[in-house]
Amino acid sequence: MNANRWFFMLLVPLAWGGCSLVHFRFPGDEYAMYFISSVAGAWLCYFVRIGDIHQWWIPWSIAATGVVVMAGVGWVLVRLAVQRWLWLALFVASALVLLALMVGEYPSLERALSKNGSWWAYGCSAALMGSYVASGVSLLLAPLLRWRQRKRAPRQ
Repeated sequence: MNANRWFFMLLVPLAWGGCSLVHFRFPGDEYAMYFISSVAGAWLCYFVRIGDIHQWWIPWSIAATGVVVMAGVGWVLVRLAVQRWLWLALFVASALVLLALMVGEYPSLERALSKNGSWWAYGCSAALMGSYVASGVSLLLAPLLRWRQRKRAPRQ
C-alpha cells in the first residue's frame, strides 16, 4: 500500500474517528456542535432509535460509521491521485478559518467558551469540519490539477 493510500484510507479516517470520540466528551452546547461536526457518522442516528444520548454505544457507533465513510472518501481521493500536501494544506487552512468563524460569532472569548464549554469543543468541531472541506475541495481540484499537469507535459 503506497503512502497516499495509508494516509487517506487509514490515517485520516482513524484520526476522524478519534476526534469524534473526543468531541463527544466535549460536545459544545446541547450536543448540537458534536452532531453537526460528526455528520459523516451521525446520519446513522436517523435510522436508530436513541433514548438517551449518554449510552456508551452511541459515540462509538457514530465514530465507526464515520470511519467507514471517511475511508470511502479516502478511497476516492486515492483513485483521483490527490496529493497529501494538498489535502493537508486545505485541512489546516479550513480548520483554522472555521475555528476563527465559530469563536468569532461571540463578542468575547469568555462568551464563546461559556456557550460551548471548552476549546476542545471548538477544536474538534473545526478539525472534523475541516476534514470535510479539505476532502471536498480536493475532490474538485484533483481533475483540474491533473489537466494542468498533462497540459504542461512535453509532447512526444
